[in-house]
Amino acid sequence: MTNNTGRKPQEKRRKSYNYLDKKGTILTRQDYIETSYVNGVCDEKGNQVIRQMTEEEKSWLSQFIAETDHGNFRKSSRLKVEEKALRILRSEYRKLKKTGNVEEMSLLYPKIELQYQLVLRLREEDNSFYVTDEERHELFDRDYERRMDVFNNAKITDSLVMYDINEYDKFSTEAEKDINPEDICFDRLKVKRKEKK
Repeated sequence: MTNNTGRKPQEKRRKSYNYLDKKGTILTRQDYIETSYVNGVCDEKGNQVIRQMTEEEKSWLSQFIAETDHGNFRKSSRLKVEEKALRILRSEYRKLKKTGNVEEMSLLYPKIELQYQLVLRLREEDNSFYVTDEERHELFDRDYERRMDVFNNAKITDSLVMYDINEYDKFSTEAEKDINPEDICFDRLKVKRKEKK
């Protein structure tokens, strides 16, 4: 593929620690990345100092952020194959559950458990921070909540309005005048009454 100048488009350059770079992530994640220095570390004299991270610390932290904030897990080729086999087995189990075939379900369940144990072992060998499916689902749920957060979305679209204390007090007193608490109660308590014959 070429662009209109006849040259091939430039390939995206990957940095060695791309997950530590705020500019390389989506806007909803950028506030969660504050990781260029390490504090609470002692120097040769025993004084507590703040220093830049070493390459080993950057590598560890990059993998941690990739898994924790991005949901991006390292996978060896064997792990990919075994996870695909586990997905297929679980899919077959769900189909059998719909049909109500209890005998075949009871034969398939031990295979699923063995396959899942193999996947867990391979994830541990890949030095993943989050090994079980429950831990990974928790990360995906947290990422989904962060993307759906109204405050976070308002902040990244520049539609967040910031008031100082005096402006906020003025705004809240004006808003309170417009709200009738009785109307709110009646709206919540509206129930259709049965007509008496």
